[in-house]
Amino acid sequence: MNIGTRVYCTGAGVISPLGHDRHSFWSALRSGDSGITEVTLFDTTGLRHHRAGEVRGFRPADYMQSSRYRRMDRYSQMAVAAVGTALRDARLQVTAENAAVVGSVLSTTFGPSASIDGYVQDLKYRGPLEVSPSRFPNTVLNAATGQISMEFGLKGPSSTLAGLPAAAYCFDLLRERKAAAMVASAIDELDRTTYTAYSQLGLLDRITLGEGAAAVVLEAEGAASSRGAAVLAELFGYASLTDPDLQANVATEAPSAETVRRCMALALQRAGIGADRVGAVVLMANGGAVDAAERQALEGLFPYGGPALLPLKRLTGENFHCHSVLGLVAAILMIHHGTVPATAPGGPQRSLAPEAPFVLVNAMDLGGSVSTVVVGPAREGVCRCG
Repeated sequence: MNIGTRVYCTGAGVISPLGHDRHSFWSALRSGDSGITEVTLFDTTGLRHHRAGEVRGFRPADYMQSSRYRRMDRYSQMAVAAVGTALRDARLQVTAENAAVVGSVLSTTFGPSASIDGYVQDLKYRGPLEVSPSRFPNTVLNAATGQISMEFGLKGPSSTLAGLPAAAYCFDLLRERKAAAMVASAIDELDRTTYTAYSQLGLLDRITLGEGAAAVVLEAEGAASSRGAAVLAELFGYASLTDPDLQANVATEAPSAETVRRCMALALQRAGIGADRVGAVVLMANGGAVDAAERQALEGLFPYGGPALLPLKRLTGENFHCHSVLGLVAAILMIHHGTVPATAPGGPQRSLAPEAPFVLVNAMDLGGSVSTVVVGPAREGVCRCG
């Protein structure tokens, strides 16, 4: 197979507080709807905080057979559902002929935290002889990645990351011709222990927690062209940096503005894109200390006034690594529709100008690493329908 070096986005899947597919997600973004609601997943009685960006109405039976989802926890169910939705959106059929060149990379911060918490609590209070060993596979960090590969028969590169966004690693694998297509996904979920800890530490005075799963199908140029794939957008490059002076908690500390600015500048340099051609930025801001650093970084990189800004976490909550792909989905849809959505109900929308059609997606890891992905309209010579 003749695999080129351009990387195209051909499908997207979302399980989020704003919807369970890219169409409902985009509709909520355009309306400026908030997914922040009262927590129902666990009891918040006795806490000072009771709201989060919770995924509501998720039914695993809508996405997979009962014989499959009954073996998974909610964490893996949402991840598999997001990936399945993305593959269907891309109309990518995984067959015996192409399975070896279709892979999956998933990013997460806390992993299957609810399963880990429940398993540990049962071990502590019931004892090891009373806890079924069949529950243990759901507690490992790469559980969802394995379930994704098994569910869809993916035999290409497979990894679980905590740090660099999945899309960045997939971009490298495709550019290095180690795969024809990759599914970049990310998931983090709400769980009682993390929520309680953040609440009791007073961190929820500053931020709102969230959850969700998101996935994008990325294809090398030759692979996308050979099957006539509908291209939504193109990935042009990325950068990832760490602030060495930061011993970080994303809620209380932030990388320096200079680190964030350099990350965005380096991503643009690698993509061969000038800052004046950026029409929008999906912010990593979550209402905490990182907001000021990112704002100063933007002022330093765009002194002429700057692009439109999408504070996505204002609508979804701080969903950690989910944001790295959910923000990418938002960027892809902005490019596909040529519109930057409103950030509040009834708020104004802004068109992406032809001279500034690129979108930056900023993300940050708990360890202080920041990343920027550059997304834009596909260059000439490919189908941009879909």
